Amino acid sequence: MKSFSGWMVSAVAAGLMFAAVGCGGDKKSEYKEFSPHDVKTAPADAHDHGHGGPHGGAIVELGEEGFHAEVALDESKELIAVYVLGGDAKTAKPIEATEIVMSFKHGNEVKEFKLAATKQDGDEEGKASLFKIESEDAMEELHEHGEGTLTITLGDKKLTGVVKHSH
Repeated sequence: MKSFSGWMVSAVAAGLMFAAVGCGGDKKSEYKEFSPHDVKTAPADAHDHGHGGPHGGAIVELGEEGFHAEVALDESKELIAVYVLGGDAKTAKPIEATEIVMSFKHGNEVKEFKLAATKQDGDEEGKASLFKIESEDAMEELHEHGEGTLTITLGDKKLTGVVKHSH
């Protein structure tokens, strides 16, 4: 009985000692002051897409830096427009595709909407940088779920990104 109580007293004393000392060490050695000349501004072409694209829509990253998409909505026409953009998320990047897909998942079920290619001025023959759908159902899915997946197929390669919408 004596050895058990001696062990207990030692354990409590050790615990109190650790609590009093702490385990973080000296935080002053981690503190560093910076002067204004230590802070550098990123160049204008740095990787910052901001919140909106050139058409006022939301920017979507498409799995690699060479491609982005901008999702713009026209609520009055129930129109979803997707602009395919280059790595700078500003410049149109026409692709060889007749459609792209926006999908929404409900448990095990996936609901897909196909956005048709729409040639813009400057798009090469056989390519498009704008894809559209006018659909009450697609707009409802985007509003109800707030998140979907955008898939662009380029040959045997699929680029995907998450489309988010909130009010």
